[in-house]
Amino acid sequence: MKRLVMMIVVGLVLAACGSGDGKWVDHAYTAVGDDTDPDKLVKTTVFQPSDDLNVVVVLGSHNRDLAAMAVFTDPTGRSIPTDVLELDKTVGPVTFGLDFEQSGEQNWTAGDWRVDVYVGEPQKNVDFVPTDDNFQTGIKFRVEAPTQAG
Repeated sequence: MKRLVMMIVVGLVLAACGSGDGKWVDHAYTAVGDDTDPDKLVKTTVFQPSDDLNVVVVLGSHNRDLAAMAVFTDPTGRSIPTDVLELDKTVGPVTFGLDFEQSGEQNWTAGDWRVDVYVGEPQKNVDFVPTDDNFQTGIKFRVEAPTQAG
């Protein structure tokens, strides 16, 4: 009986230490704006061809350091990863984005896009890479076609 009680206690402690199923994200949404502060961005699912493309990720409660990144995929299937961010246990919302001015693009490709968010525990001396194990959520959004000057 003591062994069963100990196993239950260990299970509860492990569950309290973080999301056992790897789900670290409470919610995420796409937003437009030229800032990294989520409060200065506007939530949207439709972007203009020269907008900065952002995804705001709100982490659930966690008590450990995490690594995170986003991968944007355009309508042609081209993937554009963001830098990996190391997030300490005090981080709540974080913004990943593609800055239009720094992209070198004439316009973002018009059509249906997707951004996938990956969060996991960083490993010493190992680069964080997106995998099925650390996939958190995928969000679809649209980039409008450029308007023709008349």
